[in-house]
Amino acid sequence: MPKRPKLTESNLYPLFDEAYFRRGQNYFHSGAIFDVALREGQLSGSCNGSRHTPYQVSVFFKGNTITATDCSCPIGGGCKHVVALLLTWVHHPEEFEVRIPVAETLKGRDRNELIAIIEEMISREPQLENILYLPLPGASEVAKSSLSAAAIKREVGHALDLAHDSWRGTADCIMALSQINDLGNRYANAQDWENALAVYQTLIEEVLDVYEDLYDNEGDILHEVGNAAWQLSQCLPKVEQAIELHQAVVKTLFFVVSSDIRHGGTGLSNDITDQLMAYTTPEERQWLRHQILARLAPLKEQVDFSSKWAKKAWGGTLLSLDEADGDISGFLQCATTYGLHESLFNKLLALERVPEAVQLAQEHLRQSDYQFLQMAQKLEDEGFVEEAVDMVMPYIDEIGDSRLLEWLAKHATKQPELALRLQKLQWLDRPTVELYKKIKVAAQKLGSWPATQKQLLEPLTDDYSVLKANIYLLEEEWAKAWKTAQKIPPFAPYSTKNKVAAAVIDHFPEEVTTYYLECAERLINDRGRSNYVAATEYLQRLKTYYLQTGEVELWEATIAVIREDFKRLSALREELDKAAL
Repeated sequence: MPKRPKLTESNLYPLFDEAYFRRGQNYFHSGAIFDVALREGQLSGSCNGSRHTPYQVSVFFKGNTITATDCSCPIGGGCKHVVALLLTWVHHPEEFEVRIPVAETLKGRDRNELIAIIEEMISREPQLENILYLPLPGASEVAKSSLSAAAIKREVGHALDLAHDSWRGTADCIMALSQINDLGNRYANAQDWENALAVYQTLIEEVLDVYEDLYDNEGDILHEVGNAAWQLSQCLPKVEQAIELHQAVVKTLFFVVSSDIRHGGTGLSNDITDQLMAYTTPEERQWLRHQILARLAPLKEQVDFSSKWAKKAWGGTLLSLDEADGDISGFLQCATTYGLHESLFNKLLALERVPEAVQLAQEHLRQSDYQFLQMAQKLEDEGFVEEAVDMVMPYIDEIGDSRLLEWLAKHATKQPELALRLQKLQWLDRPTVELYKKIKVAAQKLGSWPATQKQLLEPLTDDYSVLKANIYLLEEEWAKAWKTAQKIPPFAPYSTKNKVAAAVIDHFPEEVTTYYLECAERLINDRGRSNYVAATEYLQRLKTYYLQTGEVELWEATIAVIREDFKRLSALREELDKAAL
């Protein structure tokens, strides 16, 4: 008798994405789960979903701990269908039929029964017949046979036929491709490299040949190709002694890289280039070089964006080849020829050819201030701070990015006049109160603060009213602060205006108390409890001031008018009472 896991809805909830759990609850309550079974260490069932055939769902456990989940939906596990199965177990465990493992069941059948079972399965799912022509992963050396290319092509072709119509067909295609990948993985786990490679290569080549005609808006089909390509690349070191097989794998992986670049960089060949560099022979790398150069040749004079991108991608692969071969001169020449300036900069820096790196950056790596900043920081990281500063300085008047100016100012501390100049340039790009304080300190040391302050503040328009008001508060110029606060746009947060009001109320009591009262009345007229709460905050400020100045009667008269004018607003009365107003 299989052990029965003790699970509750509350201890399942933290195991899943919240959205999946809620949808799984809906599936459970709608009765989507059926044909449920309990085997040793496993719950299984079918789940009706968006596809025309049910999803097959399994949960594996040890004791009361879930160790893995699996689903035939595109997510593959940890999904709403798994949640629905588990909730069915939690609330209706009696519906689960106790079954022994499939292998044990089959062992109890004789040859004729097994043939009948297989025939019945094929009659229900005709495509299963292809499995009869596939060698079994893990078979003994005596029973092992080579996989028929035609058989695996049929499997892939059947999967691709599903992906031409809609997202539902694509989901079925993804599931079928995933099963083919799993077949390749089983061959690989059994160290049957020849058949594993045949599965991965066939899937990759067949799908990529027709990919542009497939319906794959989410890129899930391409993801399965990527899985196959990654597994194929992991097989490279396993077949180093089988020369023809190894070369065939190299060609297929190059086909993946080429397709990835042709489609604009989908991530399909991520990490594959590293495997090619690490596990190819000099002869194979020479073949790769010829292939890349053949693809670069027609791009050399092209200037459109896609061609320039492809040229950079192919050039980067050539650089990797030179790196793998230890060909420094070839690397430098390739990077120069194909305009891979950043890679060339990094290599020159690694070789400590700093003057050449600096010249290269000045000539080719100033497409943006941020890119130039990255080059300066790389020089700094390698200990070439003075060289980095010298690289940037000739372009000081052209810099518009405050991050680069800030970096330069940080390294100009020994030149106070230059530091102040850089801070002023930062101010033009992004003025802040903190920067104002820094400039003030620097200018005071140089005895130029009054003129500098004027240079900072006069150009600021009313769009900078919040900044100017805060600066005037900092300088305790109360009249200017209050006057500027009146120019703050009505859609801006009230925090700055309130801050100014609190600071200048002793200097302009009538204006500030009028402001508080107007704000409170406006919020009350807008209605709503949240507005009433905000209104009481303004009234509280008003009360505090009147009581501090001994104007108790004025406060009492003011709040009496408020209560009378809005006496029908019960929610307002409640908030006023809570605030003791």
